[in-house]
Amino acid sequence: MRSMQIVPVPIREVLALVTVLLLAFYVGQDVSLGNYVKVSLLAIAVMVALVFWNPRLGLYAFFFTAIYLPFHWRVSKLSPSSMMIGGSLFALAAWLALRPHELRLSRILIPAGMAALVAWLNAMRYGPVYGCAVCGFNTPYILSEALVLFFLTYHLIRERRQMWWCLLVFGVALVGRNVIDIVLTIFSFRAGSVLGAIRQEELWLDSAATTESAWRSMLLPLLLVIPAMLRDRIVRSVFVLGLLSSVIWLALSATRTGIVGLVLGAAFLLTVLPARERARLLPILSVLGLIVVFGAAVYSETWAHVLWKTRQDLEVGIETGRLAYWLSAWEAFAKNPLWGSSVGTSHSYFLGTGRYMGLAFLIPFFVAMWVIWRHGAWLRRQPLDRLSWAVVVGMQGGLLAAVVLNFLGTTFQGAVPAFFFWILVGIQEAIYMDVKRGRFAIVKPEAEYGGTEGREASARASA
Repeated sequence: MRSMQIVPVPIREVLALVTVLLLAFYVGQDVSLGNYVKVSLLAIAVMVALVFWNPRLGLYAFFFTAIYLPFHWRVSKLSPSSMMIGGSLFALAAWLALRPHELRLSRILIPAGMAALVAWLNAMRYGPVYGCAVCGFNTPYILSEALVLFFLTYHLIRERRQMWWCLLVFGVALVGRNVIDIVLTIFSFRAGSVLGAIRQEELWLDSAATTESAWRSMLLPLLLVIPAMLRDRIVRSVFVLGLLSSVIWLALSATRTGIVGLVLGAAFLLTVLPARERARLLPILSVLGLIVVFGAAVYSETWAHVLWKTRQDLEVGIETGRLAYWLSAWEAFAKNPLWGSSVGTSHSYFLGTGRYMGLAFLIPFFVAMWVIWRHGAWLRRQPLDRLSWAVVVGMQGGLLAAVVLNFLGTTFQGAVPAFFFWILVGIQEAIYMDVKRGRFAIVKPEAEYGGTEGREASARASA
């Protein structure tokens, strides 16, 4: 059995990626200072040219622009993240126009696209109020951009090294952001803050603590399974750091989403893992559990704050607070289950979209989730290499966590959680199409198989 070969570093792409990030930073800096003309146009032209040269650079750079650059850093109405998505989509469209036979349509796009269409129709139905603070988000924009990212991802990842690079760049971006946030939080504790910079939302990037907790919780199964199952030293090392820093981040977050997400991520990964791999993961979970206990109950007041907030919600019952919002959303949904009846605060993505749009949105959205699950379940029965198998299993655990988090909270109301989720779905779909069509450009059947199901499938195929 062979472990995965380490991919040689493409110096040209690395330099181009660094250039994209530096230019994105300076564009955002100029815009935030009001210097709209100084170097912005030149910087945008260079960035777009780089993305046109290699649209995968836009996908890689998106991991950084999404979680490092504030959304209010814009040129006209375009954020750096929007430029990365738009440039990559235009370059891919031009490439597909020259090679129409390379266009691949996923079954997931049909129900997910129907859900997006319903969301846009309701944007016209409700008017400007649809994106107001009462709703907390604008569903059609976020879902549509997320589906564009999904389309881009499964088209751009066509070979194994491209998946390897996508995961590596994501891991590096995550580690850097986590370390910055944790350091700022530690300094805030030393300065006398009770809850810390994460919960007080005093980080350098202006974002909600619950939203930040949500996407880290959703990605936790992937962060757990890759270090446990992979032997590639580069990716494994990066994901070990990503796992440790994410667990510490969530332990210090003082959010219920963070604490619940830690439990859900580990529990759902154990659910989808075969028995042999589950036993290998338990010692890792034990160590991480000690880190969480120390960070949440000893070093910080996360645990005390979470208990206090939960007790407060239970005491007020259905009169005010989260339970009241859930009940109000359910009652509004019950008035018109098919189309929804009103806009309002819901504190639940599924109850909220049910309230606004009814089953017309929820049914196609859940069908899309079911197709994603079925594709992953089918892949788990195939003879996959360790990296592909780890991605599929991590995605399945993350999908289960995402469903629960969106019932209990508003995970997909945040752009970053929705975007990262659909990028991971795109990676899984690229693997699915690779195996289904017998290309095996991403999956390497001759490599070491990841799980018991994969090895059994391999043995059956050999027989």
